[in-house]
Amino acid sequence: GKKSLADVYPQWLDFEVLQTGTNIWTTEPVPLPVPRLRREVGDQVQLIEILKVILSPNVNEAPDASRVSLKLLTKDFDSDPKEGPATIFTVSIEPESNGASYAYAFIEPYMFDLTDGCGHGYLVAVDTLYVGCASGGMASPTGGSGRIYWRFVSVNMAEFLGLIQSQMG
Repeated sequence: GKKSLADVYPQWLDFEVLQTGTNIWTTEPVPLPVPRLRREVGDQVQLIEILKVILSPNVNEAPDASRVSLKLLTKDFDSDPKEGPATIFTVSIEPESNGASYAYAFIEPYMFDLTDGCGHGYLVAVDTLYVGCASGGMASPTGGSGRIYWRFVSVNMAEFLGLIQSQMG
């Protein structure tokens, strides 16, 4: 349904990415439901606060010694970036044979709690997130999906400017 800017209860947003070619870094935009510079009262700015993230790389037919990773980012990159201020979270799966049985053990999906123990999550000052997929050793394009649990939160303009500088950096 339609999101209200007064809604402070947690909601979710689903996303997915599929590589454009085998073992090629690919990103997909995840538009957020809040305008970047929406002011409320005085110097307050409405942002998204991420509480939890689920990342689920597609590991179907993942050969031994291959790798599939998903990254949730605050900016788009032309190639697989190193971890940094623009990285919210990364999950990487590297299947390996388990003895002679070649059995694989996968635990999916991966849920990451981004709160600080007091209910405060990861503040996002950008209006679009990006989900990226990288792989190695795969025989065909792969991808993954995920879900963001989020809510609206208001912050002062100084905090917003600091966040936007670090997340676009």
